Amino acid sequence: MKTLLKTLGGVLVAALLGGAAQAAEIRLGVGPNPFGAPALIVKQKGWLEEELKAAGAGDTKVSWATFTSGPPMNEALASRQIDAAFYGDMPVLLGRAAGIDLKVLGVASSGWTNNAGVVPAGSPIAAVKDLKGKKIATFKGTTAHHLLFLALAEAGLKPDDIQLVNIPITEMGTALLNGNVDAAFLWDPLLSKLEAEGAVRVLRDGKGLKNVLSLIVVGEAFAAANQPQAVALLKAYARGADFIRANPAQAAELLAPEFKLPVEVAARALSHFQYDPAFHAEELAALKGTEAYLRENGLIRTAVDVDRLVDRSVADGIGLK
Repeated sequence: MKTLLKTLGGVLVAALLGGAAQAAEIRLGVGPNPFGAPALIVKQKGWLEEELKAAGAGDTKVSWATFTSGPPMNEALASRQIDAAFYGDMPVLLGRAAGIDLKVLGVASSGWTNNAGVVPAGSPIAAVKDLKGKKIATFKGTTAHHLLFLALAEAGLKPDDIQLVNIPITEMGTALLNGNVDAAFLWDPLLSKLEAEGAVRVLRDGKGLKNVLSLIVVGEAFAAANQPQAVALLKAYARGADFIRANPAQAAELLAPEFKLPVEVAARALSHFQYDPAFHAEELAALKGTEAYLRENGLIRTAVDVDRLVDRSVADGIGLK
């Protein structure tokens, strides 16, 4: 968070010095995971370039950057290293509360079972209540971090009742299976990989507790100055979402190399997600619920106006319902 705040001064200077000319480039941040899977399909098939051309912005260069989680995407958006990204509701809200000018154009994905708390298959830990005093790995500021807090509260525990070990997703599986931590709250595709290997047992996923939203996010200034690019981005993403829904087996084959997983595990991970970029009442309520949780538990000091954060004008303009 300190790194994020340090970037904000530079962002304000850039906002004062920068003009409103349309971008010659759109720079996108995406993870090698199913949360923004339609974007990975779009990247492979060149659909954003097609939509930019159709929108009269065919001279816009498209570039992609890979991130392992949402908090680094916040920093990249704050420092204007990227213009758009696909990542989880909790880091988006944390970033907006910290002063990053963000707009949410749509829902990248949703799902109740793509984040979970797990223990090694042979662990004596039987339920979340048994985590008291244990070492629990997650990555702060992520949707899994939020799920951990919700699961603890459901079990009558407080965050202070556990030893939180803050490590990136790339290290969680090793830490868990080597016995360096007792449990981990993590997400797909690592979750599906460990389950397919029979290496872990799920203690608690999000069912009835948290519908994990990933969001299609752009910098507010970028969106204001680059309406054709914003329209092209959302149209291309909708094409990617349609493709995955209509062709799940083919999508798994295309995405398995992105996830660095066998096709059958990629298919298992994708089955935990719904891909519909339109904002409905359910998703809006879930996002407002996450904001309220963060505010009521002192995780953000500034309230986030979710109705202002979410800009449905682009989706409405292209007929997404």
